[in-house]
Formats: sequence, C-alpha cells, structure tokens
Amino acid sequence: MTTDQRPSFSVSTEGSEDNAALDDLSNQLERERDARKEERFLLIMVVVVVSDAYIFSNMENWTGPLVIGIIELIGLAVLARKWGVQEVAQFLAMFFQRMADHSRPPSANTPSTDDLPRKP
Repeated sequence: MTTDQRPSFSVSTEGSEDNAALDDLSNQLERERDARKEERFLLIMVVVVVSDAYIFSNMENWTGPLVIGIIELIGLAVLARKWGVQEVAQFLAMFFQRMADHSRPPSANTPSTDDLPRKP
C-alpha cells in the first residue's frame, strides 16, 4: 500500500488582511505628516505677515518693504517646496514666471522678422 505524500498548501487570507491594514495605517500616517507640514507652513506665514505689518509700518519709503517682501517670497517658495505644500509652491512658481515674463524687454516677447515664415 503506497500513500501519496504530496505537500498541501493552503492560502491564508490573514496575511492579505494584515497587509491591507498596514497600507491603510501607512496612508493615514502620510496624510497626518502632510497636514502637520501644512500647519507649520501656515504658522510661519502668519508670523511673517504679522512681523511685516509691524516692521513696514515704521519704514518711511517703499523700497525696503519691497526688497524684504521679495526675499521673503523666495524663502517661502523654498520652504513650501521643501515641506511639500504643493499649492503654495505652484502659486509662487506661477507668480515668479509671470514676473519674469513682464520684466523682459518688449523686443524679447515678440518674435523677430527673421523667425517668421516668408511667403514666396
């Protein structure tokens, strides 16, 4: 009498449930981290705005606040990109691009006659 000894495998759904729970917890942790980064960024923005209001009220000309404001915008753009606050980073990138477009001389914005196709 021979008995066929074949290995039997059973697929357990317990491991997949654990993986799903682990993925869910991982997603919740990532969302919590993002929310904290956004809250920190907003806190820094409030501090900057309040300090600017106090400092700029004591300045007599407009060039100081303008220069400080530009430096702060650049710093905030870097901070937003570092902390992953995409909305602010995209908004500031569009703002800086628009400023760059408007700062070009008019001849740089219009194509030269050499670049236009000629009709035979």
